Amino acid sequence: SACLRNCFMIMVDKHNPGEKPPKSIEFLGVFAAILLGTFLRLSPIIQLDFPLNDGGAFLAITQDIVANNFAFPKFATYNLSNIPFAYPPLVFYTTAFITKIFQWSLPNIIRMLPAVVSILTIPAFYGLARRILKNPLQILVATFGFTLMPTAFDWLVVGGGLTRSFGYLFAILCLQQIYELYTTRYNKPIFLGSLFAGLTILSHPGTAWFLFYSSLTIFLFHFKNRPHALRKSIIIGVGSLVLISPWLIRLHKTHGIAVLAYPFQTEGFSLASIITPFTFLFTNEPLLDIFAFGGLLGVIACLFLGKYFLPVWLLSVFVFETRLGPTYSVVPMTLLVGVGFDSAILPLLKKPNSNTLSKIQKMLPKILVGYLLLYSTIAAFMAINYESVSSPQRQIMAWIQANTPELSRFIVLTGQPEYGIDHVSEWFPTLTHRHSLTTPQFHEWLPDQAFNQRIELHRSVQICNEKGLGCLSEWVQTNNIKFTHIYIANHNPENQTLAYQMMTKALVDSPEYNLIHSGAGGMVFINSAETP
Repeated sequence: SACLRNCFMIMVDKHNPGEKPPKSIEFLGVFAAILLGTFLRLSPIIQLDFPLNDGGAFLAITQDIVANNFAFPKFATYNLSNIPFAYPPLVFYTTAFITKIFQWSLPNIIRMLPAVVSILTIPAFYGLARRILKNPLQILVATFGFTLMPTAFDWLVVGGGLTRSFGYLFAILCLQQIYELYTTRYNKPIFLGSLFAGLTILSHPGTAWFLFYSSLTIFLFHFKNRPHALRKSIIIGVGSLVLISPWLIRLHKTHGIAVLAYPFQTEGFSLASIITPFTFLFTNEPLLDIFAFGGLLGVIACLFLGKYFLPVWLLSVFVFETRLGPTYSVVPMTLLVGVGFDSAILPLLKKPNSNTLSKIQKMLPKILVGYLLLYSTIAAFMAINYESVSSPQRQIMAWIQANTPELSRFIVLTGQPEYGIDHVSEWFPTLTHRHSLTTPQFHEWLPDQAFNQRIELHRSVQICNEKGLGCLSEWVQTNNIKFTHIYIANHNPENQTLAYQMMTKALVDSPEYNLIHSGAGGMVFINSAETP
């Protein structure tokens, strides 16, 4: 904390806005940010023996690639649903090569790799901030904001962040080149922009979409100054298309290019998405919304100065995103934090000239900076999701794989209606090789709103975990569900919830179900009216 505080204070006290600080100070600040970011991103990972939150679907896909001798699988075996394998393949093949060459277990790779790649986004963002902000203090503050804001990494370090982290990294690197392309006459950004754009598309479809509308926003605000940028933009588009063409050709032969549009069925415009950026409640700070306030000050400063680019970029994220808006908003948001700190808070940090002020008043700016850094670090640490499939739950799933028929159809009850953080439901198909009737993951690659329907199916059944067996029976009849087994997960063996106790007792007492296995990780029931 003292090191970071001194770095800020040296820049504030000895350098005017826009004046370039010594390289040593700039290097120290960025290095400190990377160290801090490494601690925050790895600390929840190294203390666990299994990936955070989700990632089961990605592990299953990687297993398919290895089992197929690295040939492109036509369908994914995840959840035994025969879903087209249309997901961008770069990260899965990278993971498969790592496990094949180094003989590392896939769960450990999926546990560690997203966090490592997330760390690399910090220096990548610093490079982007240097191109856009120019002011050294704004750049450093924005970099620390990107390091510490929870939404900059909370959905990247989890198991499901395997593809998001790669896509995010390549998108930021590409945006560096795009901005340089539109603000200079260099030709270097053409090659690197094409490369990073192609790698973004091959990593994660959602991040590719973020890159597209962000590049368009940059283009609209800088095109008048560099008309030649349109021609170079077309070259970048063609170059990235050439890079991804082997995948597109393969996809066209197997499932048709139209399948790429299916995941965007989950996106949709809503009034709430327009209101969200004006609330500044999307930074996921657990206590004081320091970054939200800093971003608000940045927006006000930009509007006052007639610099509309960053506020419009922030707004565009929530216009075009419905699922990961907070994650993608971090890039323009932290840039705005840098502007807000420099424009509104910086005057408070300058040393007072009056000799009549007390020592406490003179030390107040340094105390404030030290406190903000320490608080932001603690808040970022508190915001991390530590949920993971527990060892007892994995033991239950291993028993299911070994002792139930392959054609079993499971209702998985976890009590978590939000599918994105229902890690047990997401990992269940991978760890049991059995079909979960409500797990939504990977159904985004099916037509006719299959993904949204599956999300609602999952939500409605998990609510029954609280309401009881009557709710579950009504849900089964309403949705015409044919199932053979129920797995009800226990999240806390030492202190079972009342809902878990009541539901398991009702299932045990019911003549329709037979208890076939129980353990610290939950209970498994067979439906006496159905057989696999």
